[in-house]
Amino acid sequence: MGGRIFISHSTADSQLGCLIVEFLQAMIEEAQVAGSSLPGHVPEGGEDSLAALKGRLAEADVVIGVITPQALASGEVPFQLGAAWSLGTRLLLLLEPDGSSSELYLPMGHAETLVLGPEALIELARSLAQSAGLRADMGAAARDLLARLFPDYAGLDRESSEHPVAQPRTESGSTQPVWPVNENGEQVAPSNRPPRALPSCSASLQAGRAVSDCVFHRQDGEHFADELDLPFGVFLAGLGADWSALREIDDLDVWVEAAENLLGGLGPSENHVRYFYEIGFQLSTLINLANSERENGSGELGELWESAWTALREAAQGATIPEQTVEELRSMLENLSGPSQARDFANLGRVQERVGALAAEADAATLAASA
Repeated sequence: MGGRIFISHSTADSQLGCLIVEFLQAMIEEAQVAGSSLPGHVPEGGEDSLAALKGRLAEADVVIGVITPQALASGEVPFQLGAAWSLGTRLLLLLEPDGSSSELYLPMGHAETLVLGPEALIELARSLAQSAGLRADMGAAARDLLARLFPDYAGLDRESSEHPVAQPRTESGSTQPVWPVNENGEQVAPSNRPPRALPSCSASLQAGRAVSDCVFHRQDGEHFADELDLPFGVFLAGLGADWSALREIDDLDVWVEAAENLLGGLGPSENHVRYFYEIGFQLSTLINLANSERENGSGELGELWESAWTALREAAQGATIPEQTVEELRSMLENLSGPSQARDFANLGRVQERVGALAAEADAATLAASA
């Protein structure tokens, strides 16, 4: 991916949109950050501004929508995001913590989503820079802009960003570091953590699927950090970890354990994040097993399949997904492990679409309940 970023926001959110554009530009100096209705960032095109806007959307490597109640009420943001979706451009939505996504229409329901917060925005900038082969620098200008965006954020007073990975501390036979930790290397209790904007159910689903896919293909011997920057790294940042520090460890086992430790510390009202992460993780495992079955023609899915399905079902029940829906998912997945002549591999797409819709519905319900 290159460094061409387009920010879509409503005219009513011009101040917020401008700060986000300026922050990303300050963090990624060589990136080309454009936006709608922003002084100095309005697409050039003379009187034919619509054609110029279409050109910028078509050229963008990623289009980021700033989703607020004002954005949902405007015609400009849905139009721009819909146009980007029709062009096949990568879409990412920044959701306001107290806003609502219940009115997002179908294309937007399938976009990547992040809850707007300081850690998430920092890691987003870093992941976009990494994907573009550019350098991200949390310099004075970026720090000032982040302070203006989030006046109550205390992380800027630290020498390093967010929750640094301190010297590993082990427990009861474990040789892996335990997260989250504070600056003194002490594990942070859930009640003592600073306020945060939790990842959405959709983002949790995507994070679980991404890291599970890497775990399944780890025998290929590749470095997966670049692939995991946005779906998994930003997810961990939203939970209170420092992905940039974890990234340097370059160990899938450490990353997975970090996620499990963070998710294990969530409170009862936050467990939807854990459930959808687990659904994503196990769904990816089942899909990879099905693909392996198709490629190798083997009828031996065995214990791996049963274990992954059991974990997915338990997570779905925890997320209060109706039993009828769980059975529909089971039917589609088990078809993929049945007799070869009866398998319908279109179920691979159907089950992914169905689970993605469930995550979007859960996000809408969560935001509505907190409004």
